[in-house]
Amino acid sequence: MTRVRTVRLPADVPLSAVSVDGTQKDTRHHENGTTSLQFTGILRVNGQIVLSPGQLLSLWMGQAVIDYEVADATLLPDAAMPAGDVARISAYAVGANTALQVRQLGYPDEKVAAVLELAREKTSTEGRETASTPAHHAQLTAVDSILGEMITAWRQALMFEWSNDD
Repeated sequence: MTRVRTVRLPADVPLSAVSVDGTQKDTRHHENGTTSLQFTGILRVNGQIVLSPGQLLSLWMGQAVIDYEVADATLLPDAAMPAGDVARISAYAVGANTALQVRQLGYPDEKVAAVLELAREKTSTEGRETASTPAHHAQLTAVDSILGEMITAWRQALMFEWSNDD
């Protein structure tokens, strides 16, 4: 079953800048200049994909599992998992778990990016102090980059007001 989402666009985002990869169900213009859009699929603003917090959580959880399954299935017996695979799995798992925990503790979604920033900072500073190999340094750089992308995506999602987005 396809999920129907509702998003309220800020007044400074014209409807002409918005498209949907899916089905647009309903559009409502409000007196304060905002517009509510009901749709299935993916929202695009100025051609850029904008995912809701719920979509990001699903994506991150799925990506961690998929990356693990692919890496595990392609390893030779007794081989170590490549650093890039470990970095992707770690970053997506940390991001998804962080967002879930912040929400479960009852904090607003705005706190997720702040906690991810803290995790990114700790990984960067403390991890670099203990990293002993070039591969470990490369892994930390990859985690830092992925967490940065996740923080940006989360903040972008929160520029919009989402309804029915569990």
